[in-house]
Amino acid sequence: MTRDRNAPLAERFLSMGLAVLTYDKRGVGQSTGTYVNVGTARSQEIFPLLADDALACLAVLKTRKDIDSRRIGLGGMSQAGWLVPLAASRSRDVAFLVILSGPATTVGEEMEYSRLAGYDPESIQGLADDEIARGMSLFKGPHGYDPVPVLEQLTTPSIWVEGESDRSIPMGQTLATLERIARAGRPITVIRLPGANHSLFNSVTGERPDFWPQVHAWLVRQSVIARVP
Repeated sequence: MTRDRNAPLAERFLSMGLAVLTYDKRGVGQSTGTYVNVGTARSQEIFPLLADDALACLAVLKTRKDIDSRRIGLGGMSQAGWLVPLAASRSRDVAFLVILSGPATTVGEEMEYSRLAGYDPESIQGLADDEIARGMSLFKGPHGYDPVPVLEQLTTPSIWVEGESDRSIPMGQTLATLERIARAGRPITVIRLPGANHSLFNSVTGERPDFWPQVHAWLVRQSVIARVP
């Protein structure tokens, strides 16, 4: 993922009056280091490294006089559901998290669900939902990184935008986990988008639900931005 592919997300935040720092992922584009395709075997090793990359960017922002160091947050999509809560758990300087299509399951569970649900062209195609659920119940493979212990202790306010028809992550399990942790008192807000896929487009109509006003209003409630326009 290069910074250019983050441009649409950056533009959304810019339109709300936020400054944005976006960067090429480690080993990609103009970033140094080595890119690693994270699977179950190395996820517990690599995710802390990638989380620390995000925190290094936060440290740079804190040195700028035109940035309010008390209102710096982290945001992203998909794998960010694992990375930005982990980064926030390693720093007292993260004020908020905005996560789109983020998993609250282990890496192994997400990979197995993607395989069963036909997310990638080389994965299994055409299974019914009950067959996918049955396959997931039989999963005995390696799990890799588990985000739940971090989420259960996280004090940083977060908002999660999740498509209920996501074929990449086990959305039923993800929503149940997030809502359970929220009921236990952690500052988690969930926006559910019926019919939306992993890219947050309606899987039938191809239209994108306009969830950004809800995100904007949440940022106002967190005192990150001053008001809803």
